[in-house]
Amino acid sequence: MKWTYKIPLSFAAIIILLVAGNILSTSYALKQLQEERFKTGDVTLAKSMADRLFRKVIEQDTSELTNALFDEKQLREEKVEGILIFDRKGYLLSHTYVGNMPREFLNLNNAFGAEEKFRITKINIGKAHVYDIAVPIMEGITQIGAIHLVIKGSYIQNAVAASISSSLKITFVVALFSMIIAIMISRAITSPINKLTNTTAEISKGRLDARVEIPSRDEFGQLADSFNKMVRDLKSSNETLEEAKKEADAANRAKTDFLNTVSHELRTPLTSVLGFAKIIRKKLEEIVIPAVKTDDKKTAKALQQINGNIDIIVSEGERLTHLINDVLDLAKMEAGKISWNMQTVSMTGIVRHALAATASLFEHKGLKISTDIDEGLPDTVGDRDRLIQVVINLISNAVKFTERGSVTCSAKLRNGEILVSIADSGIGIAEEDYPKVFEKFKQVGDAMTDRPTGSGLGLPICKEIIEHHKGRIWVDSQLGVGSTFSFALPLTSPDLKVSKIDLDTLIQRLKEHVVAIPPSAGNEKNILIVDDDAAIREFIKQGLESEGYMVSEAINGIEGVKKAKKERPDLIVLDVMMPEMDGFDAAAILKNDPVTMSIPILILSVLEDRERGYRVGVDRYLTKPIEMDTLIGEIGALISKGFSKKKVMVVDEDESTVKALSELLETRGYSVAGACTGMECVNKAITFKPDMIILNRIISDSEDMVKTLRFEKGLENIYFVYIEEGKK
Repeated sequence: MKWTYKIPLSFAAIIILLVAGNILSTSYALKQLQEERFKTGDVTLAKSMADRLFRKVIEQDTSELTNALFDEKQLREEKVEGILIFDRKGYLLSHTYVGNMPREFLNLNNAFGAEEKFRITKINIGKAHVYDIAVPIMEGITQIGAIHLVIKGSYIQNAVAASISSSLKITFVVALFSMIIAIMISRAITSPINKLTNTTAEISKGRLDARVEIPSRDEFGQLADSFNKMVRDLKSSNETLEEAKKEADAANRAKTDFLNTVSHELRTPLTSVLGFAKIIRKKLEEIVIPAVKTDDKKTAKALQQINGNIDIIVSEGERLTHLINDVLDLAKMEAGKISWNMQTVSMTGIVRHALAATASLFEHKGLKISTDIDEGLPDTVGDRDRLIQVVINLISNAVKFTERGSVTCSAKLRNGEILVSIADSGIGIAEEDYPKVFEKFKQVGDAMTDRPTGSGLGLPICKEIIEHHKGRIWVDSQLGVGSTFSFALPLTSPDLKVSKIDLDTLIQRLKEHVVAIPPSAGNEKNILIVDDDAAIREFIKQGLESEGYMVSEAINGIEGVKKAKKERPDLIVLDVMMPEMDGFDAAAILKNDPVTMSIPILILSVLEDRERGYRVGVDRYLTKPIEMDTLIGEIGALISKGFSKKKVMVVDEDESTVKALSELLETRGYSVAGACTGMECVNKAITFKPDMIILNRIISDSEDMVKTLRFEKGLENIYFVYIEEGKK
């Protein structure tokens, strides 16, 4: 209820209580007043009558008495019911009653004490009542009789009622004026409050120009002034925050641009350094060392030192690469630009995979590894690769800071969560340093004496990954005893979008079928390298020429498009960040030109923007630095296929599944068509000619899809992948 109504209703309730109290007090006061009137007015009247009539009483002149009594009664007819006179012996001498006199008056008490001047008695006559005012008739000091003045009870009641009525009328008028005043007061109070409320609502919607208009200079006016000042300050603060946000956004964009630039400026030379170092090591081991006579100790020692130096170059280059990757990973996570492949995963499998990947670390330091994994541990939802990254990082840290003893890896189900712990017997962490271990670029311990290794980004990245999975990560440790890093993941999380199909496994199956021919050596295949960095072009060129490929080069996107149209190479290796025209624009032009659209394009860049690359139609997206063997394998696989796009058809009765899987496959470089029914699948397959059909088992069984498609010309060799709920 609004205060506009509360205040008048409150006043009304108070007035009603006051009226009720007034009526009660008035009734009581009128009774008291009537008694006083008896004592003063009516008693005096009775005494006056006694004084005037005492001689007639002495003379026993009843006729005169009766006439006198009727005269007295007639004068006071409205209130006097009757008058009676008794002699000293109590005999009734005269009265004013015509007809039968009430018998209650026959036994009236006529005797008075020496000090008793009058007597008032209430007498009930049937349902009515009267008041008997008795006064002695005196001759000197001797009582010669008594006069009884009988007052009507209704007269008193009417007098009380009239007084109450007048009181009520006055009270009603007062109440009416009080209500009017209350409403006026209510409006005076609630109007500024309503203005304040409405203005607050406007401000809550972001309209900071709203103001409270209260012209009065009372407390409400002062409140409005203070409120308006607060809003002005809020608007000013908000504008300051907006400016700060714009500056922060600009700084964030600058940071992203800086990271991209640093990434390009570091990764590009790193690719050359690592690539050429590995080429030198390979040629040294395969050509130089066998050709050099090692009888000379100096020569043998020099070759050994050269080989060792190259190993150091490769090792340090890879370490710097990991550091750059960590910085970029963390920046992308903070900016929300990481793509997550959420699916049902086995934490048991993740832990065992991480242990296998880090087995060499334990062998190198001679540490023992033990596991404690619950049998039948349920699956959870997560990005498998990212969770493996977390476990590997925790295990690597445990090994790094443990000189002797063991590392224990456990995975258990606790309170609806999967709890994974990595416990070591290493140097431990002081309790006051617990919060620091998850801060970016922070290293616990004394940096001058403990010589911490690493970038200080591994654990912050782990924290970001676990928190994205709606989990939590923490550490328990004791100096000189060891540390236990643990993280807990919920079994299910309604906020995480889950892919029903293991996309990575499916993509692997696609690769196995669509690119099934093993990569062949050159066979006079021509590769066009488009990169603005001469060292990168030379590195790739040497690696490809050693495999028998013919290589041509272009220094930017414009030259690359021209050469591709002129030379029609079998494959294009394309960088992204180049002057004049970047790789994405060049790829888009090539894929929309009938002359070049079938040429496979492999992007090799420091920029990690796979989705954009696949949207413009590239076939592979790799990042620098890269192993030459990996690059040659991908090139051989693409060339062996002979054309660019791989055609895949997705068939499922659930339209959302078809759409989701199609979008995911398209981002991986596949040309995709979708269908929701068997008939639609057959019609589209005849015109689309897919290399593979991903088919819902239910549709296949109900419509015998495989047999139908096998009899269509050109579809005899289609590869089928069945998908079912919960398995593939």
